Amino acid sequence: MNNRALSWFKHGIPYVAKFSGDRNGYRLKKTITVFSYGDSRMDAIRDVVKEAERHGFSNVTVDHMVRAG
Repeated sequence: MNNRALSWFKHGIPYVAKFSGDRNGYRLKKTITVFSYGDSRMDAIRDVVKEAERHGFSNVTVDHMVRAG
């Protein structure tokens, strides 16, 4: 198993996503990197939303997402 495959097995598949969400009364756009263990792209989107909510965002919309790796 090569290093990249080992990294994905250990940490999940990396995705970089641009999202917008409400925080402190403002609508903000941010970029975030998320490691997803899910089998589908929808699982990765759910992980992006969960991570954004963990950082205090609400009403999160994923605008763009690519697999990084």
